[in-house]
Amino acid sequence: MHTNIDKFVKRKAERKRKRRKYDPEYISFGFIAMQTGADLPLCVVCLQTLSNDAMKPEKLKRHLTTMHSDVDSKPKEYFERQKKLYFKQKGKLMACTTVNEKGLRVSYLVALTYE
Repeated sequence: MHTNIDKFVKRKAERKRKRRKYDPEYISFGFIAMQTGADLPLCVVCLQTLSNDAMKPEKLKRHLTTMHSDVDSKPKEYFERQKKLYFKQKGKLMACTTVNEKGLRVSYLVALTYE
């Protein structure tokens, strides 16, 4: 005997989509994997994140040719350099935007004394 819950779970399992995994060869199309845990393609030219469904070589190539026709004929090494630049910029940004915890604590305590 199947209950409504069993039917719901069965339908949900049937609808569950297959998630694509990032392939390192996608760098030749100008895409790297996002570092957020989810396999999402990130364009190293425009920094646009595409959906997991777009992680097919044909769709990645289409993005490159339609959005970045000026670089679609560049070699794989060009996109690897762009990837290095992206991570270098990301590291510098993180270093600049980290909050000094001691300074934040002092600021908070000063604000409390003036209330």
